[in-house]
Amino acid sequence: MKSQNFNKPSPPFEVQIQLDRETIEKIVMKVRYRLLRILGPRTDIEDLVQNTMEQFLKAFSRFRGDCGIENFACSIALNMARKYLRKQHLISRFFDLFTEFDEGQSSGGEQDTEVFEKEVLRRIMHLLDRVAPKKRMVFCMYYFEGKSIAEISSELGINSETAKVRLFHSRKELMRLSVKDPYIKEWLEMRTFKQDEDKEEKRGLEDQ
Repeated sequence: MKSQNFNKPSPPFEVQIQLDRETIEKIVMKVRYRLLRILGPRTDIEDLVQNTMEQFLKAFSRFRGDCGIENFACSIALNMARKYLRKQHLISRFFDLFTEFDEGQSSGGEQDTEVFEKEVLRRIMHLLDRVAPKKRMVFCMYYFEGKSIAEISSELGINSETAKVRLFHSRKELMRLSVKDPYIKEWLEMRTFKQDEDKEEKRGLEDQ
């Protein structure tokens, strides 16, 4: 009696990616960029980058190519930032971190605008330490990384309505916390106005 030949299941798909020095350096840059956008400048940012890369190398064997290798590393960085924020939020204390912005120190023009933007972003990052991590994540991804609601929803594993609600409440909390800081209020209002303009322009294109 002839033995039957059963088809053996094909081995799992393996992604052939060489983690050479150049690739690693690109991934490190992407990871650092994402952590800075979510957490802001911190003294322990390089430790977080190193911890993220360690987690990335441990998880690399599970990478199946569903997304780019850099996106895979950035998703790990996102989880690392989430854990960090939760820990910091539990131990954070409320205190005034603002100092008066001295407009006379800048030389005007583009340099003046750049200095102003950096100062406002510094203040926003400090205030975001007092906002719940899940709201902060959406806010930073939307305003600092320029991601759409759909992209944020996909990366965080939430639906679009939840992302919109968290964005709304994060803005509302920042407006409340910055009631005595006209610079942050102006920054937020300018971006709200710009979003409304973009929506109207998009609707106009869709109606054509």
